[in-house]
Parts: sequence; C-alpha cells; structure tokens
Amino acid sequence: MSETPGQTKRHEFTVASRRVIRLQAIDQWRTYEGLLLGTPSREMNQDMMDRLVKTYTRPNEYGTPLLLEPEQRRLEVPANVHVIGTPSKLPSVTCVARFVSDSLLGDHHYIWSVLRVIWFQDEFAFPIAERALAQIDAIDWETHASGWEP
Repeated sequence: MSETPGQTKRHEFTVASRRVIRLQAIDQWRTYEGLLLGTPSREMNQDMMDRLVKTYTRPNEYGTPLLLEPEQRRLEVPANVHVIGTPSKLPSVTCVARFVSDSLLGDHHYIWSVLRVIWFQDEFAFPIAERALAQIDAIDWETHASGWEP
C-alpha cells in the first residue's frame, strides 16, 4: 500500500494536553478473522469490543486500554437471512497499540506512563486512519494512562 499525499507514518503524537506520546508497538488483525458463519451485528460487535478491552486490561502492567469509538456501518441483508440483532459491520482491521510518554503529572513513582489504545480501521497501518489519528490526538493522557516502568 503506497502512502498518499497528506498521510504520514506518524509515530509521535501531541495529544490534547500538549503531552508528546510515542507509539511503541502495534498489533493488527482482520476484525472478523475466525467468523465462519453468521452476519456481524451491533450486539456481536459490542461483545467483541468488550472482550478486547477485558483481554488487554492489565492493572499491574499497562492499566485499562482505551477503546476509540468505532464507526459501525449498517449492513443490508436479504430478507431470507436470519440475523440476531442489528446487522452492522466494524472496519475490517483491529488495531491494538501501546503508547508511552514521560511520567504522569505528580507521579514520582514511575518514570514513564503508558496506555494501550484499541481502534478499528479499513486497512492495515501504516498509515493510521485519519479518524483514529483525530481520536488519538484528543486523548486525555492524564486520565487514561498508567504509571509504568520497563
């Protein structure tokens, strides 16, 4: 995938609080990988997102991840197809990234702060989708990040 004008392979971000955060790691996979039968629904998607947050919650390591609000697209399905819930599709790639920064304000126990961020986008990164970039830039780091030592 080639980079188009205006898209960058950003690794550093200045978030809403003017704090600079750095991308340390990113895992990506197809959102519906492993879905053999059925049609995605809002309810299935919510369950998937809840499980992602639970899976990546590590209070003693990286804290609770921040799930960026995804754009769900309504699916049109034929009348003869049985769907449980509201047919809806998340973007095709799930991204789980770890960002780090200097210590949290007023926290003298840790030299770093860290936050896992989960989002969905249509293509594998890089680049990170514009919608996700805007949400990353708006992160309230002091509220969501945890103190961390490597």
